[in-house]
Amino acid sequence: MDRAWKRALEGRNTAVVAAHAGAPPEDYPLVVVAVRCDLHEQPLGPLLEARDELARWLGWEGALDEPARRLARPSPRSELLGERHEPRLNEWILSSFQQLAAEANGTVVLMFEAVDLADPATLDALRRMVLRRGWLRVPMVLVFSGVPEGAALDLLRAVEQTEGAAGLVRVETARPAVTAPGEVELPALDPAVLRALRAAATIGPTFESDLVAALLDLDPVEALEVFQHAHDAGVPLDDRGEGRFRWPREWVDELRRGVLPSLAAAWHRRLAELLDESDEELPPQALRVVPPPSFGRAPAANGRVAVPSPTAAAVDPEHAAPAQPLTERTARPPQPSAEAAAGPHPDGSLVPIEATPPTEAALLGDDPALEAFVGDPPRPQRTSTHDARAARHLAEAGRPDAAIERYLLASEDAAERGSNRLAIDYGREALKVLARLPLTMRRRRLRIEVLARLGRLQWEAAGPGSDFSLGEALKRLEEALALVAPEDPVHLAAGIRALIAGVCYDLGDPRSLERALEELTRASREMHQAGDALGAARLFNDQAAVWVRLGDPVRANHLLTESRQVFERLAAEDENARIELAETDHLIARLPLHVKPRPGRENDAIELGLRHARDAERRYRELGALREAARVWETMGRLELRRNGTDEAAEHLTRAVDLQSKLGDMLGLARSSAALAEVLAQGGRVADAIAVLGDSIELHAQKGSPLGLAYNRRAFERFQAALEPAAKAELGAQLERLAPQLTEAESLFGRVTLPD
Repeated sequence: MDRAWKRALEGRNTAVVAAHAGAPPEDYPLVVVAVRCDLHEQPLGPLLEARDELARWLGWEGALDEPARRLARPSPRSELLGERHEPRLNEWILSSFQQLAAEANGTVVLMFEAVDLADPATLDALRRMVLRRGWLRVPMVLVFSGVPEGAALDLLRAVEQTEGAAGLVRVETARPAVTAPGEVELPALDPAVLRALRAAATIGPTFESDLVAALLDLDPVEALEVFQHAHDAGVPLDDRGEGRFRWPREWVDELRRGVLPSLAAAWHRRLAELLDESDEELPPQALRVVPPPSFGRAPAANGRVAVPSPTAAAVDPEHAAPAQPLTERTARPPQPSAEAAAGPHPDGSLVPIEATPPTEAALLGDDPALEAFVGDPPRPQRTSTHDARAARHLAEAGRPDAAIERYLLASEDAAERGSNRLAIDYGREALKVLARLPLTMRRRRLRIEVLARLGRLQWEAAGPGSDFSLGEALKRLEEALALVAPEDPVHLAAGIRALIAGVCYDLGDPRSLERALEELTRASREMHQAGDALGAARLFNDQAAVWVRLGDPVRANHLLTESRQVFERLAAEDENARIELAETDHLIARLPLHVKPRPGRENDAIELGLRHARDAERRYRELGALREAARVWETMGRLELRRNGTDEAAEHLTRAVDLQSKLGDMLGLARSSAALAEVLAQGGRVADAIAVLGDSIELHAQKGSPLGLAYNRRAFERFQAALEPAAKAELGAQLERLAPQLTEAESLFGRVTLPD
């Protein structure tokens, strides 16, 4: 292992094939944060443990980067707005590692033992961490306990690809013998030791001594002394000095068999209570049914206007990018937006705000108030693994309904963090608990909620295997819809129908598009009959998007006009209608970008689009929705470009790029910078256009945005096709240098195909 430890001192990753890695030399100058991958039952468990141990060693007190929680669910109308959902694989955990690594300052090495036995999500995340050369700044030692296969082999090959043959080390070692349960006479142990071991087994293969102490009303040091006695007697407790112990599954099973069922249930109940007591105080959260059929546009529960959280909250004055060319701005990546901190409203709607909207100067980025403008404070932190642990103990304690709710909370949190596999697994655990219970009305609705959540996640998210296919998503949603009864609330069935329509829209074949229309039409009609004019009108906009895909812009425009009339009628008294009115104006404005106007009417169509865009911009300004206003500027720039107004287009797009870079709106920045590059090229500034595109590729590679890279790919290919012979001779080499940069980034984060 000496070679592996030496390479770690040099900051290099190493893959070690060895039965047992062993410890580094006693005088080793780096702190080794070691994790046993084979002891974790949950997806991403090894990475979460490594991250938490790294944070503990660093004394990290701040909040780690949270993922950009979605402001709204994807829907057919999203494509008209260019608001395509971006599936990312566990980017949040990679981001938090990067954040901690910056503080480690070359003093830490991460060692993952038995990495070949880790779950697929962990292996995939580690592979991408390895492939990002120089990205993590903390060396890793990856120890394979056997012959790697499948995803483990992919990880090994990634190390070889980035580090060469020197990065692979084979060590002939034998794993130290582990005492089997039968080799220790358990009844002969001191009763206090046996009691503590049984309590620890109730917790699982990994347990905290403090949690055992609280469960048994012991002094924390006394509990540690008890475990010392157990270790002396031959019990194989793996202790890394942080108060968390790991031991083999066979010991856990053997000790659990000796615990009376009544005592086990009492301990599980107490453990669930202790886990709740250790959590930050959280507001009571009522059980929810599936999200409203408006894909995140439901009225806020507290009556406040549901609008996008003003992303200016996270713009640090020290790091806010001034108005300057994109090429000078990408040295410092945009700061994360307040969308990342605030999160969605619990009912799935946009984040409500009560603050005064920013001034016109703030919207343009010229007012210090931009940095001070905030929405709701971030909600208290609750981790998905915390909820899942509590759920397991509640289920074992005979409290299945409480366990199901905690599994749902865990699934929701994991999904919002981008941990798709974990979210699905927690949802399935909830279904397992439900399957053992009588199907009362409440539990039937619970089952509907779980199935709908799983279907929505399988539709929205990305991940390996068939779990994330559109076919599986549709199957889950159809199961949920089949359970809906006539006496259930109208919004329950309508919400599921809208989700089914979204899946069918993404499937995209004629039959699926017809079904999307059928489901949306029926859902809209049911909501209108129930007296929800606002909800029914929302679905008109989704129907319009389907008609555009089917090639009938006349019907699309008719539906958008109808919905706009409804929102305009309600806007005076309903602030939710005002946000819908702004979005509908933006949708109408973008129609000329999706549908070719009739011959001779091109300028009229563009002028009409610009008029609606100006209305949308004004309404978003009044609502303080900076992100949306910037995206309207992008639309205005593209419309001006359609009628060769390059100066006007450049003005709109420059404003959009400047504000989006300040707000950290990566996808908006990708689209606007691609359009700006096109404008610059059309105006004869080809070199500047290529520079903007190169900076945009670098930025989205840093942020790990496959959708942003897809917009870069589209712009790159259009450049290649449109470059004049003279410009190609002069600048072709400069453009071609971007090709390997773009291809390498796509190989790391995936390649997304944009619709035509």
